[in-house]
Amino acid sequence: LVVPIKGLLTSTEAAAMLGMSRPTLMKLVEADAIEHVRVGTHRRIPLRSIVKYQRERQSEREGTAAAAEEFRSNISFGGKQ
Repeated sequence: LVVPIKGLLTSTEAAAMLGMSRPTLMKLVEADAIEHVRVGTHRRIPLRSIVKYQRERQSEREGTAAAAEEFRSNISFGGKQ
């Protein structure tokens, strides 16, 4: 994985850093899930936006995992409590 050392990334670079396709990234950009700036007719993704998106997703995954674990711990098998 090549990590560019600059403030603004192309959509291709940002998608590679996030491990997703460019079209998927662009859908997130268009939905304002990932901040971007316009440079002429091109969209650039600030590195801070990539980091913010990754942190938000990690937080969501942790919350989902905790909820799943709580659900599993509340299930009784075989009808016994």
